[in-house]
Amino acid sequence: MEAALTLGWLDQAVFVLMLAASTLIGVYFAYCAPGGNLSAAEYLVGGRTMGTIPIALSLIASYISGITLLGYPSEVYTYGMQVLYKMLALPFMGLLFGHQLLPVFRDLDGISLYGYFARRFNNNVRLLASFLYVFGTMVWLPIVIFVPALAYQQVAHINVHWITPLVCVVCIYYTTVGGIKAVVWTDALQAVSMYLCVLLVMVMGVIQVGGLGNVWDRGVASGRIEPPVMVVDLTTRHTLFTMVLGAFIGHCAHAGLGQAMVQRYLSLPSNKQAITAMWIFIAGICIFFTTSGLAGLIIYALHHDCDPVHAKLVSRQDQILPLFVMETLGGVPGVPGLFISGVFSAALSSMSTALNSMSAVVLEDWVRGYGGYEPNERSAAWIMRGVVVVFGVITVALVFVVENLGMILQMASSMAAVSTGPLFTLFVVGLFLPWCDTRSALAGALSSTLFTATLVFGAQWEIGNGRLRFPTKPISVDGCLAALNVTAIPVVEEDIDISAVYPLFRVSYLWYVPLSLLVGLVVALLAAAAGWRTDLADLEPCLLAPIARRLLPDKAAAKAKAAKCADDAAAAAIEQQVMLLADLRVSQDLDKDPAEPEKKGRSIKDFA
Repeated sequence: MEAALTLGWLDQAVFVLMLAASTLIGVYFAYCAPGGNLSAAEYLVGGRTMGTIPIALSLIASYISGITLLGYPSEVYTYGMQVLYKMLALPFMGLLFGHQLLPVFRDLDGISLYGYFARRFNNNVRLLASFLYVFGTMVWLPIVIFVPALAYQQVAHINVHWITPLVCVVCIYYTTVGGIKAVVWTDALQAVSMYLCVLLVMVMGVIQVGGLGNVWDRGVASGRIEPPVMVVDLTTRHTLFTMVLGAFIGHCAHAGLGQAMVQRYLSLPSNKQAITAMWIFIAGICIFFTTSGLAGLIIYALHHDCDPVHAKLVSRQDQILPLFVMETLGGVPGVPGLFISGVFSAALSSMSTALNSMSAVVLEDWVRGYGGYEPNERSAAWIMRGVVVVFGVITVALVFVVENLGMILQMASSMAAVSTGPLFTLFVVGLFLPWCDTRSALAGALSSTLFTATLVFGAQWEIGNGRLRFPTKPISVDGCLAALNVTAIPVVEEDIDISAVYPLFRVSYLWYVPLSLLVGLVVALLAAAAGWRTDLADLEPCLLAPIARRLLPDKAAAKAKAAKCADDAAAAAIEQQVMLLADLRVSQDLDKDPAEPEKKGRSIKDFA
């Protein structure tokens, strides 16, 4: 029995208004804002003059996505609150990133994160790293878009195949024409919308179930509220050890060393502002983890005696939050539309961020870095916008592939690990292991890729065949019979013996990146010990994390070389800006009508 709840005309209008607002922001920054996006630096990092708060909100909105908004409540409803202990790892990630990683990339002053590898190793490593990033992003993006489309289908009864192209076209448009300024400000507004939406849902949900006391009591009774699991077992889905160490490495890889995230830190004028934005981002993520987990507990408290999936109110567990919203707020015109807009806002912010960052990677790493072609500003603009359109269209096509792949949260984390693990391995080798040269780094990354792909696809194969399942929290259907006027709702609990599954494939998905890193580091160090090592005297200290510079033989000389390296990077950045302005002036002169009189007194503001 499907839920008869649906969106009204006012809810649909709220949703359309959200799409229209996102489009208008892109139009403003493309055609109305002073200067517009005239250069690659302006298009990709906003001229490095963005504000701290908008960037922090953009980081939050980009990192959350619809996967968190819908995936975490269903995760807590199904498996309990163990996943929320991931928050314990975030402050440690912030300390490592703020003091050891961010200073390196700020000093290099590039746009693409993977330009680092061209200086630390060579262009082949840079190409491999950028390809891994694009591959991982294109695997992850369809999942991000599918999540809100699934929610919309649940409450509006409009097929995923219709709504997905519509919202993607809007996202592709404002990302293409508006650049990172449109993306950041759209993200900021969407983040505010998501927070207001979630808070409203939490308040109304607590009132609906009779107060926080009922939420707590029913959560404790069902085992969903419980202390951390204090065991060291890689095959147990969530333990405190997994949450702290495994999630710490995962957060470093995703939030600390992701092109989309670092690109936003590089959009700020100073290191101090970048670190401030990072801590605001961490606080915002912790708040969202908490509220999403609370949503899962509230939903269970409301359905403690009638599971929505077994009652056929929804077809899968990832739809329980939209159902909950319609049940509690469906009678308030406009509010369900606000919730659906919030879910789509989370997805659009992630998609626009990813498309903008991939345009940076293609231009900086593939065209300029590996290809050696230096386009003028007009050509660069066409390349960046073309990349956004092409990857956006591919994303729409791939959405249709992810419809039957199981739990959204675990699936997204698992598939992302195929590229995230090897990428993180390359960064750790480059930043912290000065002995490793190009050959040992490549050996580590390739072995890490092979291992991770085997682990991830093997586990997904076992999950798809029904041989690998994880224990879920108890559910009940005792209250469904009277409420739904049906004679019986069978709940069949199959006793699955996972001992027949190969032990490696039983490992928790949160260990995929750490194990990938371990394999890559071991191979890289063995390769360095066998002779594939670099001469420490020739290594630029600014390419190492500050703590790793102590491993260099002459610390005084290393400190001087590090300062010179930073000065050279700053000088190169200034030279690049001068060249961009020169290219822009030539381009404008070529476009100028010959009959138009020469404008006198032009300043640099005419080019910014």
